[in-house]
Amino acid sequence: MIDKLKLAIDKKDWSLVIEFYKQLTGINPDGHEMVPVPSKPLKVAETGRKNDFQDFTMRPVQTSLKKATKVEKAVTPKKPKRGGKKTPVKAKQIEFVDTGEAPDEPGADQINDNVALTPRNRKPFKPVTMECILCKSKETVAPLFKRDKDTYKCNSCLSKGKINGPE
Repeated sequence: MIDKLKLAIDKKDWSLVIEFYKQLTGINPDGHEMVPVPSKPLKVAETGRKNDFQDFTMRPVQTSLKKATKVEKAVTPKKPKRGGKKTPVKAKQIEFVDTGEAPDEPGADQINDNVALTPRNRKPFKPVTMECILCKSKETVAPLFKRDKDTYKCNSCLSKGKINGPE
């Protein structure tokens, strides 16, 4: 039956598609029922799976509704009990020998190591004085830690979790 559909697609013949539809549904394309014609069962070739997109054959499916028998249960390997004997791990022979020599990287001979250091031109930072909003103590902090004067808390107030708790 599938062969007729394949043939219809290959030949692009609409009449073969209509015949396939009649056999598949038992109804004519115009909607009237057709007298069912007994068809002989198809034999599916026992071949491996094909990767051809034009192959519409389906492999036969074997369904197994039997429960596992005692023989099948005995075949499964037993798990070792907890705390039981374990097989010791064997050490493998290591073939690597460390000679202490660093491998030469390509282009390493072209690097000039006799270059003077660049002088530091950046100005040192100036500390900023901040006043804690809780204990009113004044601290000098790096500009990195500068905050808005209305929200700054010193380290002791933050760690102690005084009034209003830590930030």
